[in-house]
This record gives sequence, structure tokens and C-alpha cells, in this order.
Amino acid sequence: MKFVLYLCSQIYSLFMETIFDYAPTEWELNALRFDSLSFMLKFGIELKGELTPESYKKHITKEFAFYDLACLFEERGDMDKAEQYWQQLPKAYKEYGLGYDCNFTAV
Repeated sequence: MKFVLYLCSQIYSLFMETIFDYAPTEWELNALRFDSLSFMLKFGIELKGELTPESYKKHITKEFAFYDLACLFEERGDMDKAEQYWQQLPKAYKEYGLGYDCNFTAV
């Protein structure tokens, strides 16, 4: 039974919509913090090695993929498309980010 569930999750990940369906540029990937450490900090998913499009697709969940898609479209200035993804996520994700990020500004 575990093998069947594993197989289903692998097949599902092949067809799940991700940022890579929209050909992100290197600059956009940097803006989305596309690296192993940030992947762990954002999503709590630890990888053993470099984050690649293949490892991203293998480990990302649908909810976290939508978060990255919303951020990607915001980065591109397409707020309508971004809002389609934000609507499918908890409101706090849009307001605070995944880790309730803070921006400290010197006064």
C-alpha cells in the first residue's frame, strides 16, 4: 500500500503546476530565493544537495507551489494572475509570507 501511495504522489508531481511551467528567468529565481537553504526556511523541506527544477518538483506540495506561483506573477507585475493563486491559499500567506517575514528599516 505504501508503494501505491508513493507511486501516486510521484505521478501527481509530474503534472502539478509549478513556476517552471512559466520559464522563470535566473533573476526571477533569485527573487524567489530558489536555493536549498531558502527552500528549507520557506517550506520546511530539507534537501540533501542542490535545489534543481527536478528536486523542486519532486518535493514541493501543491500549496507551496501556489505560493511560489503567486510570488512569481507578482514579481512579473501580473497582479490578476497572482491573485488567482493567492485566493487558493490561506490569507496569512499573502499578508505575512510563509515565515511571517519582517522588514526592519532604520529610522
